[in-house]
Amino acid sequence: MASRIECAHPDLLNELNKKISVSEKISFIHRVVRQSCPFVHRIGVAIYDARGDSLKTFAHSTDGENPLPLYECKLREAKSLYRIYLDGRPRLVNDLTLFANSTQEHVRRLNAHGYRASYTVPMFRNEQLTGFVFFNSRQTDSFQESQLPYLDMIARLISLLISVEINQVQTLHGALKTATCFSSHK
Repeated sequence: MASRIECAHPDLLNELNKKISVSEKISFIHRVVRQSCPFVHRIGVAIYDARGDSLKTFAHSTDGENPLPLYECKLREAKSLYRIYLDGRPRLVNDLTLFANSTQEHVRRLNAHGYRASYTVPMFRNEQLTGFVFFNSRQTDSFQESQLPYLDMIARLISLLISVEINQVQTLHGALKTATCFSSHK
């Protein structure tokens, strides 16, 4: 007698299978994260360009106004982020007032928008830094050790989404470059 296998369990991440932008996917992931971690008020992604030592905001989901639209800085000038890169592991700051006197523009903007805690996860591909995922809260002491493995997993998911997006853009750019090369030879 054959048994029938059924699964009524909904796929909570099914939205990621849709043809939507990276920003929309980050917003969806943010909504999912808020179910377990309602104190996460912002998820931000910055990508790193090693050629110019440039760190640029790439995508975000923010409850309220985006504190860092089109923001760019040199990684070596963002000393705390550079330290995360060198250490190769996440950093938790449950009280951002520790950086209240910082001269860094991104720190001042986050403070001005009321963010009080941060969990930052570096993104790597083949041991090369590709950027950072930022989880921000408007509440001090909001990130607890028990929640960090979940946020690490979310950061890896976001890192993979970003990697796929960047690979698609690079593939398209390469195809256009090849097509241009061929058309100029005719």
